[in-house]
Amino acid sequence: MRESYFKIKYFFADRLKKLWCNYKVYIITLSVFFLIAFVTGIITCSQYSSDMTCENLINKYLFDFLANEMNWLSYFLIMIVFFTILCWLTLITLRNKLMSIIHIVLLFFMGYIYGFDLCVMIITLGLPGIFFGCVFYGFFGLVLFLLHITLIALFLKNIYCKDVYQKVIIRSLCKSTLVINLLGVFILFLSVFFFNVIHIFVIIE
Repeated sequence: MRESYFKIKYFFADRLKKLWCNYKVYIITLSVFFLIAFVTGIITCSQYSSDMTCENLINKYLFDFLANEMNWLSYFLIMIVFFTILCWLTLITLRNKLMSIIHIVLLFFMGYIYGFDLCVMIITLGLPGIFFGCVFYGFFGLVLFLLHITLIALFLKNIYCKDVYQKVIIRSLCKSTLVINLLGVFILFLSVFFFNVIHIFVIIE
């Protein structure tokens, strides 16, 4: 049992090490773009903090979920559909330098929305918003974005190394997309299920 545990641990540690060594430049660069957008969203929201309400959330599905107009399962399924489309759309469309720029702009835009909505939650929901927002919406959300950034990084290296049309590379990218998609679904489940606890402490009228 212990031997199996160490084998699994070594397998994942080795894969992560190789992933970081091969794609760290792209992952770091994309993460910086995302963080700039994320901070920009927070700063923009904080400038209007006195006028903020939960209705200002850009993600209207999140508002419906917080206002108990949508149950956690419906919100979870909507987020799954969105994340799945995002992953497989990346696989289908990210094949050249022009599309890479479009995907980076899209990542920047999503980072801005994420930062803005997180700030709205903290401002309007008080202590529960700080705790549950930062932990279940904030932390898990950042992990999801990191998965998406990793996926984009895989494609970018192959585009700029001119290997994108090799069949072996395409097969590998398909497997990577599937794995990241499944990990994202699992993280979304944890995030939305535990975030549902916020309804015990917060009632949005």
